[in-house]
Amino acid sequence: MFAAVWALIERGSGLEAGWFGKVRWLRQLHAPDLMAWDPGSRLNLKGLANQGVVAVRYEATGCDVRLEVLSNCIGEGKYEYEPYAANQGKLVRNAQELFTELPLGAAALSGKLKNGRALRTDYMLVGMRQLKAGTSFDRSQLKGACAKATHVVNRLYVGGFAMMAGETQSLEAAASVFGVGAGGKQTVAGEVVNNEGVAEACAEAQKSAKESAQCGVPLRLGLVALGAIQTVCPEGTEQKGDQCVRKVAAVECPAGSKWDGSRCVATAAPVSATAAPSKASAGGMVRIPAGVFMMGSNDGRADEKPVHQVRVSAFEMDGTEVTVGAYRACVNAGRCSASSTVDGDSYFDEKRTAFNPTCNWGRSGRDNHPMNCVDWNQATGYCAYAGKRLPTEEEWEYAARGTDGRTYPWGNGAPAGQLCWMRWNGRSGEGTCAVGGYPSGDSPFGLHDMAGNVSEWTSSGYSEDYGRNRASGNRVHRGGGWVVGFIPDGVRGAHRGRSAPTDRDSDLGFRCAR
Repeated sequence: MFAAVWALIERGSGLEAGWFGKVRWLRQLHAPDLMAWDPGSRLNLKGLANQGVVAVRYEATGCDVRLEVLSNCIGEGKYEYEPYAANQGKLVRNAQELFTELPLGAAALSGKLKNGRALRTDYMLVGMRQLKAGTSFDRSQLKGACAKATHVVNRLYVGGFAMMAGETQSLEAAASVFGVGAGGKQTVAGEVVNNEGVAEACAEAQKSAKESAQCGVPLRLGLVALGAIQTVCPEGTEQKGDQCVRKVAAVECPAGSKWDGSRCVATAAPVSATAAPSKASAGGMVRIPAGVFMMGSNDGRADEKPVHQVRVSAFEMDGTEVTVGAYRACVNAGRCSASSTVDGDSYFDEKRTAFNPTCNWGRSGRDNHPMNCVDWNQATGYCAYAGKRLPTEEEWEYAARGTDGRTYPWGNGAPAGQLCWMRWNGRSGEGTCAVGGYPSGDSPFGLHDMAGNVSEWTSSGYSEDYGRNRASGNRVHRGGGWVVGFIPDGVRGAHRGRSAPTDRDSDLGFRCAR
């Protein structure tokens, strides 16, 4: 296949070296689509995922992308189902677009593009089966014939799809080739290459947010490389579990905390019966693979332009915003300052002198809520204490939007219950929500609350657009908070907020990266 692509380049097909390099980086994202894969492999993958953690051999060299499911190699674990609704499509008109959009199986489909024909794929995602955030595997945790294993599947997007080849104009005019379009069922001229899943069942699964036997085809994978995540801790810190903690002498911890060998850690607080469950515990980190994405938006504000390509190195990011309980451990260890109960927002008190009931510090039952009303320096200090740092805004946007240019962390659909909003479900004026309480709003990498709970500090300076120097006094924060629930524009993944480093707001918090 590799040689075949170079032959196309030499014949002047438009597969230029610059594009070839771009494909190389795209393939390193470890999230391949499976619609062009052979049906038997999809079925085998689905069956193995019901038995345990699936191991694969995955290689990506240029556009030579190979994925082999290892049927006789399995790991202990279970994929939990979460609803995830998205309707997407791909229309490819030439070999360049085919190898970019559908590298797995592209060689077998290249003949469908002869005589000016195109290939259209429409698919409906209804859910994802995923491992617990932060899970990592090494070979010792796999059983069977695992010598060829390079990665394990940590996320499996499921749904249904149809693929059709035909005249470009006819395919472009169709509302959908997967049975349900703007006018319901329709006839589209062309050759049906593949059709798996029942479109009506997929539509119902999206509406009900329930798993469907008739709409459970594996359509996209999330992969993580084998091997435990290795951490190089900064000087003056040591590794404890998966975190770097400062080396300090043992102390007698205040009430409500205990010594873990390196610091005072808050003891678990009772969880309110009304608090929503969280898939990732506070402090749990999610591995984000290296990748390339288009940052910014042409449909938003001026400071989101120009849209530009950004390459992001692999990093880890907190699965949830830093909670009050986690921040208290830092305060108890003498490494963080207690937050003020008065924020810098005049929403509740123009004089900014009265107790703000929406600042979480000191409020009963708020240990599992995000730590808000902290300024940039307090957020930076906590992350340093934990052996981490604040993310850059490039890392933040990549973690929130992935590589497909989605408007919101969950997709392109307008907010409809995926996030904590001030005026949502009668919550007017109550402030934040428990972290992880709205899993249907998770980002492509499984990060919770990347929109609508609290906006989050980043390490980046602000500029009026991406073409200017960002070394201003203001700092960028991302994600939109609970106050802006009636303005969906404010929770878009590309939306940029800014504040002075000394500002504190009840809808402003943070999470850490490393």
